[in-house]
Amino acid sequence: MGGIVNRPRRGWESKVKMKKLNSGLLKKNVNVINDIRNDNDKELSSNKDKLVCFYVNARSLVYKMSELELYVYEEKPDIIGITESWTFEDLQNSELNIDGYVLLRKDRIVGDKLRGGGVMLYIRSTLNATVREDFDSQIFPECIWCDVKIENENTLIGICYKCPGSEKLSDEALFELISKASVEKIMLMGDFNFSELDWRKPETLDDAHPFLRCINDNFLVQHVDEPTRGKNILDLVFTSEENMIENLSVGEHFGTSDHQIIRWNMLACKAIQKQRISYNYNKGDYDKMRVEAGSINWDEIVTGNDVETDWSRLKLFFEEMREKFIPVKISKIKQNKWVTRTVIKCRRAKNKAWIKFKASGNDPVAYEKYKEMQKKSQNSIRFAKRNFEQKLAKDVKNDNKSFFSYVRSKQRTVEKIGPIKDSLGNIITKDKDVSCLLNNYFSSVFTLEDIHNIPEPIMIFKGDMDTEGLLKSLITPELVAKKLEKLNVNKCPGLDGIHPRVLFELKKDLARPLSILFAASLEFGVVPADWKDAGITPLFKKGKKSDPQNYRPISLTSLICKMMESIIKDCIINHLNQFSLIRDSQHGFTKNRSCLSNLLEFMEEVTSTLDSRKSVDIIYLDFAKAFDKVPYQRL
Repeated sequence: MGGIVNRPRRGWESKVKMKKLNSGLLKKNVNVINDIRNDNDKELSSNKDKLVCFYVNARSLVYKMSELELYVYEEKPDIIGITESWTFEDLQNSELNIDGYVLLRKDRIVGDKLRGGGVMLYIRSTLNATVREDFDSQIFPECIWCDVKIENENTLIGICYKCPGSEKLSDEALFELISKASVEKIMLMGDFNFSELDWRKPETLDDAHPFLRCINDNFLVQHVDEPTRGKNILDLVFTSEENMIENLSVGEHFGTSDHQIIRWNMLACKAIQKQRISYNYNKGDYDKMRVEAGSINWDEIVTGNDVETDWSRLKLFFEEMREKFIPVKISKIKQNKWVTRTVIKCRRAKNKAWIKFKASGNDPVAYEKYKEMQKKSQNSIRFAKRNFEQKLAKDVKNDNKSFFSYVRSKQRTVEKIGPIKDSLGNIITKDKDVSCLLNNYFSSVFTLEDIHNIPEPIMIFKGDMDTEGLLKSLITPELVAKKLEKLNVNKCPGLDGIHPRVLFELKKDLARPLSILFAASLEFGVVPADWKDAGITPLFKKGKKSDPQNYRPISLTSLICKMMESIIKDCIINHLNQFSLIRDSQHGFTKNRSCLSNLLEFMEEVTSTLDSRKSVDIIYLDFAKAFDKVPYQRL
């Protein structure tokens, strides 16, 4: 729902980054994080149940049922996917059933053409599979979708067959189904017959391809990188999470079929931890970055003649610096940040003591040693957590982001958005529809003022407009340098991806080009398009969650744009103070004034009036959507 600050890597891009990590290219990650990840992986692997999955394009299963049954007997797969089953309506399920499995099938029925195509799923009967009828499509019928309940969590399992040379309308129906399914946790397999796509070479995959665009837009990960039919990779396996499956391999041919068998394990435990790839700005090589930035001719990048072009070149510079000098890291969601190396060591010592105790035949001495290690581990956990929380509380003024992030992680409930009711009272549940409804409401509350009847402002400025006017206040490199110096490096970047740490580290090099860009923006009255984009997160206030009016939008915008706004605001405030253009009764948004100072003056006025035996009448006003309804032209 909200704007994505650090957008997850697309499927094939993610695999490229993972390969870089495995090759040791980015070994600068923190050792403690690596230890935690390895330790958690060991713990998860010991507790996970793995579903064995088996898929093949059979090209007529009827005559290969015995071979399939033999595979089932030897390998005992939990999920079996079949495309090109070549089954037909007159063929009874009893001829295709396998003991211990639930059979789901869709035969090809297109007019008079009954032969070929068809998809099937065999799900082990203990997995509680439920067919999803809401995914039935008349335009793209050769697909099956079902929910498989694992550890009280549903996983959407899908299988599709797209015949070669399919019509555009059919392909679009497939893409629509994939987009609809991707909002859930899914595993999708099938023969998609896109021979032009070489998944072994991610750099050759063009996002302009409609199928690739669909996969990337829905953040699905494709796992097959070996040919499945001749030299082509036609049979694919997609998941919504990178680590949902493991040990995928392309095996031998299935009977006389010219397609090869694909095998993999799906991690079935609910404890699967999502991983995301992001940039580790704390470990960036800023010395080399400063050297390269210092060698750049900034007059060629920021000319001051075209704001949009200057910004595009400057943004490209930041992207190149990020790719060259900022290492990639894999961070886990909801990872316990208080875990230290000591905690890990004590925990491992406890586990070793338990193994020795079991190997000793329950020796009492070994048990006492285990109890000692167990107590030491518990104490290390308490000590580490207490120290972490004390440090957060101590640094709350300098790093309130970490403090509140930790507090939110401890909240028992998370406020969710919706479902939302539209103007007709219909319940809207789909994320896309809810986003559109909220967006329409947020944009509707802005004041549409009549600019044809704006009164002339009263001139209260007594200075010389030519020499002392506000427009004479210039944005200088010195002003920009001061703002860069005060940047909070822990702030989130905007949708442009420019991180405050990079701005802070390159402050000496960026002060001049940014000042030129800001000055040109003011001179030409042009704001780069990226600065107008914002990631909007609706926050619930109070009342009914189904009412769009009970949400307020929080915007995440470009940090560089915010910096320019701050400089302009400072110039305005200095001008107002210098020429006494703001009343003394104004307490909001003024230096050394606040709601508290306003209240103190108000109480002093009230008590003084009451002491004089006079009455006091008080009127309270509350403007709904006050900031959205400011008449900017009149202001």
